[in-house]
Amino acid sequence: MALEKSYSKDFESDELFDYEIIKPKKTLKIQYTYAKRYYKEAEKFAKNLTQLTQEEFMRLREPQKQVVIKNIGNMTRLHSKRAMDYIAKHGELVRDEFFSRVNYNDIAEQWNEQFERILEKNSRVKNCTLHLVFSIDENCNEKNLKILELSVYQTLTNTLGYDYPFIMKLHTHQNNPHVHVIINKTNKITNKQLRFNSKDSCKEFYHTLRETFKDYLFANSKGELQYSNTPNIHKAIKSIETELDTLEAQARNNKSFRHENYFYKVLGSTTSQIESLKKRENALFDHLDSLKNLLEKTHWEKENFTPPTNEKEFNQQLKEIKWLNKETPTPKNTYKKIQKLAVYK
Repeated sequence: MALEKSYSKDFESDELFDYEIIKPKKTLKIQYTYAKRYYKEAEKFAKNLTQLTQEEFMRLREPQKQVVIKNIGNMTRLHSKRAMDYIAKHGELVRDEFFSRVNYNDIAEQWNEQFERILEKNSRVKNCTLHLVFSIDENCNEKNLKILELSVYQTLTNTLGYDYPFIMKLHTHQNNPHVHVIINKTNKITNKQLRFNSKDSCKEFYHTLRETFKDYLFANSKGELQYSNTPNIHKAIKSIETELDTLEAQARNNKSFRHENYFYKVLGSTTSQIESLKKRENALFDHLDSLKNLLEKTHWEKENFTPPTNEKEFNQQLKEIKWLNKETPTPKNTYKKIQKLAVYK
């Protein structure tokens, strides 16, 4: 806000200048968590199974191309320089946050001086940069490479704006074309570090990156590169199948395995949980009985009801009525309380 006000005072009266106030992007707010998306996709997948023929089911299980953004990790000042040396081998030029081709050595020198100043002020800051890799499962032709490079740049500027400096370099030496990105985690305007408040906010950040990357790939290729960012149910099913195969192999090889011991162990654990739930259920019914007694004591009869004489008495009686309605046991709220106790066992 201080920056905005200072610009207004300097340029407001000068009609010779056309200016635009640049504001830092706000932290992403969680609206629809990745876990909810995953459960929704799993539920939809399971529902479709009952309506498909075997041929359709096998076709559905064919994996769809998933958009890929790998988090190589947070890096210290030393690791950042090594990563820059790797992605810009032989002194090749890299692109910055303005899509300009620049010498990575100049950027590395500027960032290193900045990191030194930051560490002098706060020695607890260790990770200065973030290393990401964007990749597509396509042939390494000129058209695909241009689409990839432009889509990565647009994804970064759309998500981070121009508040965080970064460099990016296109690589084609592996099977799939990919772009290395190193993001300076220090905000240009606020000098604050790029951090996540929780695991959920971190998941949402990367989900937004993948979603934006997918959209730009589709738009820049005019619909030719169609990738998905839906939770990979097929991968989860494959993981479960692999785990089951491993357990079956272990059971065949281990002839001394006592299945009945495992069964009784699970049965004992289940029985213990049932007994615990019964105890909580009894405690809840005792609590309901006490509420009923309380209602009998505090319930107003018509002949004994005294109308309020002022606003204060009226508000007090209204509060008591609301409290009684809230605490009155009904089949619905009783069931909810039992379920809550069972869940938070």
